[in-house]
Amino acid sequence: MKNLFYPLLIATAFVATACTNNQEDDVTPVDPNGKTPISFVAENNNQPVTRAGFDNPTKIAMHIRSNDAVTGNAKETSTLVNALAEENKVGYSKIDLDDAYLRYWDDAHGRNSLLSVFAIAIPGNAATTNNNKKLETLLGSSSDWNTSLDEVIDWYVSSEQTSSDILAQEDLVYSNNIQADKDLGVDGVRSYNKEETATDKYTTHNNGQMKFRLDVAGDTDGPGKFDKGHLNFHHALCRMTVNLKKGEGYGTDDFKFKDGTNVSILKAPIWGTFNIEDGTWTATDKTGISKMAETEKDKNFEPDFAFMAQMIPVYTINSTSNDNVLSFIIGNNQYYITQAQMFEALKDNDKISADKKTSTDILLENGRNYVFNITVGKTKIINVTASVVDWTEVEGTYDLDNHHYSFNLFEQDNKITADKSFKFYRYQDKTIKDIKIDASDSKAWFGNYEQPTNFGYDDELKAWKTDWFYEDNTKFYHFRTTSYENVTTDNYHRDDTNGDYFTMTSGAISTSTEAGKGTDYLWGAPLVGSLVTSLPLEYNKDNGYTYYINPAIGSTNATINMTQLHMMSNIKIVLKTTGEPNDKNNAVKLYDAKATTKGTTIALTNFYTQGDVSMGSGKVSPKALITDAAGQQITSPSDESASTFFATEVTETKEFSYSVVPQSLVEGTRKVGLIITTPDKNQYYVVEDLSKIKVSGTTTSKNNSGMIDCWYPGHQYIYTITLTKTGIANITCSVVDWVSVNAKEQTITLEN
Repeated sequence: MKNLFYPLLIATAFVATACTNNQEDDVTPVDPNGKTPISFVAENNNQPVTRAGFDNPTKIAMHIRSNDAVTGNAKETSTLVNALAEENKVGYSKIDLDDAYLRYWDDAHGRNSLLSVFAIAIPGNAATTNNNKKLETLLGSSSDWNTSLDEVIDWYVSSEQTSSDILAQEDLVYSNNIQADKDLGVDGVRSYNKEETATDKYTTHNNGQMKFRLDVAGDTDGPGKFDKGHLNFHHALCRMTVNLKKGEGYGTDDFKFKDGTNVSILKAPIWGTFNIEDGTWTATDKTGISKMAETEKDKNFEPDFAFMAQMIPVYTINSTSNDNVLSFIIGNNQYYITQAQMFEALKDNDKISADKKTSTDILLENGRNYVFNITVGKTKIINVTASVVDWTEVEGTYDLDNHHYSFNLFEQDNKITADKSFKFYRYQDKTIKDIKIDASDSKAWFGNYEQPTNFGYDDELKAWKTDWFYEDNTKFYHFRTTSYENVTTDNYHRDDTNGDYFTMTSGAISTSTEAGKGTDYLWGAPLVGSLVTSLPLEYNKDNGYTYYINPAIGSTNATINMTQLHMMSNIKIVLKTTGEPNDKNNAVKLYDAKATTKGTTIALTNFYTQGDVSMGSGKVSPKALITDAAGQQITSPSDESASTFFATEVTETKEFSYSVVPQSLVEGTRKVGLIITTPDKNQYYVVEDLSKIKVSGTTTSKNNSGMIDCWYPGHQYIYTITLTKTGIANITCSVVDWVSVNAKEQTITLEN
């Protein structure tokens, strides 16, 4: 073995044999071959912030490039050396190498040589490989000075970095500080110090390439010394450290990772091509790091868990990107930190290099350890402090939520009310077995819904609150609302097979606050904002409102907005009679104070008086068919006073009003009809033609046939019927208040 580190109190450079004998120096050791070896020291600073020292035996593979100072011609060779800590000189490593790896100034360009050096190593590793290749193979080796070598290598890190040993075995360091570029050559050369009082003859640090220096400045020939190389190593990779501390909502035993996991760095580059000459990376494989190595806990932050991983530093953190960077599962809760959130935490830190940061992007860089101190709450990440420490310190703070969804939902009247006009329900969609980011396929509409045990309005938040919370990220819920006053234990039903439902009953329109009396039944759900361009929503007789309902909602801190819908159809009928001067004999008495039944009556026939509303879908299933020939009489404006019964003298009534279960007007042989009975006992039947009344003006998608053949939820139908002695002169219809639809006039004869 040749020991090319000499005590620094002794001159360590050699005179090339190409020089005359009088150029030699009596204190300079002479190599037995008569040539001057190229010699190096490596810095052992014990500060892994920007460089790696070699306290333990370390193999170094290097390329040496020699440029002829006169002709400019270049030669290149490689060598393999071992660095050992120097016992008597703190901060330096001596370099030993076999005869086969000796490289000489004489074989390059002698005194005309200008040397550049490019080296790689793994600190403390004397027999390292990467991707099953030795360092010298990765770098490319040749003892021939005339070979042109490439300064580019491929490097891999493990996708599962389960131990600190793996980190150490893959911690690539490089030295490129000895080369022509002055900025890159800082502290790369140790020149001989001729001062007699100098304690260390090779302490002068210079920039640029190694070369032969004459003792007398300005001489063209004479005695001198060759420079000694001073290798300054830098980390080529970057690292991330994640410290996790238990926060609100976790007990002493449930702050645990999902079996076999810890923290993942998503899409992290684990392979790249590294250019040693300029210290840059390209062409990466972003497979991601699925598991990090446990590391020493920060005594100041006192985390419950501490992990570290390293990766190829070709990763841009963008200020607007929602791509997740960090992911971990604790107590069945999955947490994420996005690029945008990381940028927010780091953007103001002046420790990040200026050329690696813009107003929108931060590029991870070599030799940085990005540390995130995270306090983890049950439903959110409470606080994150971000820093780049160990190699370079950077600090930042950001509050993070772990919610999967945000909603832009609408009330039917585009308002959120503080009135306690609804009940709140939820149902856990148990078809979801694993943690998912997107539960867009979670549409298990049928299930058993529960009400909150505590339900109240928060004046400060302007929202309703319950005592519900997400136990973990495997829980996904469907949320629903119903009317407060008319959905009670009497008409709410539990169906373990088809899902919960409540029953509506047709009757007089009422908004009574007395339980069970109101007929304006409400049902609500969180709707998909992108589908709700305008209200009302289109109702499907087979599926209800499922097209618009948001799928099961995962863990969120956002307000869940519920859109409540009217579930009944409101029927209003105005009766008119001819009052024209030339047609008085054809007029019908709509009100007769002398008659037993003073005012005209209207009854509905062949219709369903009840309907079951599916809690999951909002679908209405009609039931309880009225087949009585007399039908169900609907509410009259007044059965006593002509002044309130009529809108205009005695020729037009005010509105008869009735709340009806949504249903088709024709179903097989069944046809919904009206029976109008005047005080003189004449009866007018609207049966055949009720479902044929056409919509006038703008049609809606609810009646694509052009006829009002079905009464839909949330629609208010106003029929205006003109009666004459010979029959019903015409009928007009409009749907107003909730949805406006106008109907064409229709002539109905007494014979109908």
